[in-house]
Amino acid sequence: METRIITREYRMQKWAGIIQERQASGLTVRGWCRENGVKEKTYYYWQKKLREMACEELALRTVSPVSVAPTFTEVNLPVKAETVGAITIRFENAAVEIIGNSPSSAIEAVLRTLMHR
Repeated sequence: METRIITREYRMQKWAGIIQERQASGLTVRGWCRENGVKEKTYYYWQKKLREMACEELALRTVSPVSVAPTFTEVNLPVKAETVGAITIRFENAAVEIIGNSPSSAIEAVLRTLMHR
């Protein structure tokens, strides 16, 4: 291991102990720091570093190395009624449009009316 890495780990362990000691004392950070000759800024700096390191370690533990294959789910959407096969009949000055999904009885009635005209 590199000297810098060993030094950093040593400091992290030292400050983890200091922060635990302060928490166990029941004193405020300000009060504990005054009693122990520690600058508040230094205390909060190391507290922040320890929290960041803990978050990084947690993220590394929770990341799954297994990739998950995508799955597909059928989604049924409502179908809009569409006009299918419209027919337009023009006769003299009249026009009749017959839509493909019209009942056959209605189409027959329109055609009979036109034929008897």
